[in-house]
Amino acid sequence: MATKSVPVLTLNGARTAIAAAEQRAKEIKVPMSKLDFFSSFEELLNQLVIFPFVRSIPTWTIQSKILHYIAVVDSACHLLAFERMEGAKITSINIAIDKAFTAAGHRAPTSIYKEMVWPGGPAFGIWNSNNNRFTTIAGGIPILQDGVVVGAIGCSTGMPSEDEEVAKSGVAAIEKTLAPKAKL
Repeated sequence: MATKSVPVLTLNGARTAIAAAEQRAKEIKVPMSKLDFFSSFEELLNQLVIFPFVRSIPTWTIQSKILHYIAVVDSACHLLAFERMEGAKITSINIAIDKAFTAAGHRAPTSIYKEMVWPGGPAFGIWNSNNNRFTTIAGGIPILQDGVVVGAIGCSTGMPSEDEEVAKSGVAAIEKTLAPKAKL
């Protein structure tokens, strides 16, 4: 019986994807922490003292900025790495992980389901599969090596299009590191 070599996404690869996704988030003005909204800690403190109601509203909503959660899974949908941007919505933790799970497990971006999940659509109710982990919200992108899915990245907290843009940056970075090297 012959053995087959299967590409594997490593923790180091996951870290590369997260770094690129974080970089893209910064480029599109998605702050990495609550303090990024203000020029100084004093400005933040003044806002909290002057406007007491601010304490009950996440800072990013006031500034219309988005903070992301970034999850990276391997081809078997096991979580390899998870990055939390301080201040991101706590309800988005599982969504980011599930976007990566869906993209790796189904071997397709989660955005492909947008038009198929409405009542009467061919994929209506698919979110009930896999213990309700299957998600149809954009932001999960598979990572390919030599045409084989080796993992996926899932991002959540922004609008689906923003989540997908951040995830694509992570995927592009990791795919560059997985590309075959020229032999001299």
